[in-house]
Amino acid sequence: MNDEAGGELPDRSKRIYVMWAAGFAFLGLLAIFCVYFLRPYMEVRAAVKRINAGKDDYEGAVKFLGGPEQAAAKVSLYVRCPERLAAKDEKESAFKILAACGPPAFPWAESLLHSRDEVVRAGAAFALGELKDPRAVEPLIGALKDSGIGVRQLAAGALGELNDPRAVEPLIGTLKDSEIAVRWVAAVALGRLKDPRAVDPLIDALTDSNADVRRWAANTLGELNDPRAVDPLIGALKDSDFSVRWRAAGALGELKDRRAVEPLKVLLADPDNSVRKAAEAAIKKIGLEPRP
Repeated sequence: MNDEAGGELPDRSKRIYVMWAAGFAFLGLLAIFCVYFLRPYMEVRAAVKRINAGKDDYEGAVKFLGGPEQAAAKVSLYVRCPERLAAKDEKESAFKILAACGPPAFPWAESLLHSRDEVVRAGAAFALGELKDPRAVEPLIGALKDSGIGVRQLAAGALGELNDPRAVEPLIGTLKDSEIAVRWVAAVALGRLKDPRAVDPLIDALTDSNADVRRWAANTLGELNDPRAVDPLIGALKDSDFSVRWRAAGALGELKDRRAVEPLKVLLADPDNSVRKAAEAAIKKIGLEPRP
């Protein structure tokens, strides 16, 4: 038997102390889990449900979550959750909350571009475009090479929103992307940037194998208003796809070059009504009355 004054505790007493210590450690970990994960998760989930139910808007959700800094941190945690805890449509709403946080959301959105989850990376690209923060240009240029189609597509669109000349050359390169959706979004983005460097690559895109890409290339050439595009757009008036002919006619109307009048008149007999109307409107914009 151990000495009562200074001997060792009996084994049973040791086990009790160990159990108490383990219990307190568990409670401490549980408290940390609740404070740093469960509570923020539940708050963002509640904010998303309020938005989806039409009871709040995104700016209101930011206030509900404690302001831009706190909201961005909480949303960043929420969107990293697996789909069984945060469905894809709920994450989409959460990313819109992140975008509504403004500049404080930038570091959080940028970090999400490095997620292993393609849905998260795509949402981050969207949010970075909505933030209108010039710091986002370089990360988004990097995202144009992402393995995920949706990430590249949203990154191209976001770069168009940022309107930064640094994005022109990378977007021109994206006109050669293997995926159709990425190529046509790049064409649209280049139209927003209004940079003459994009004219020749967009002229090349008028011969793309996909009609959507050709259509948006034609549309963008009209927005860039460069005379180099007149002859290629006249050629596009003979495209086999009606939507390309329609966009090419509209673009020639924007360019207001008289060389396009006779080819446009040919389209007044086009089998598609929208093409005929576009040709008529284009001829009027050039300053003449349409005659068959």
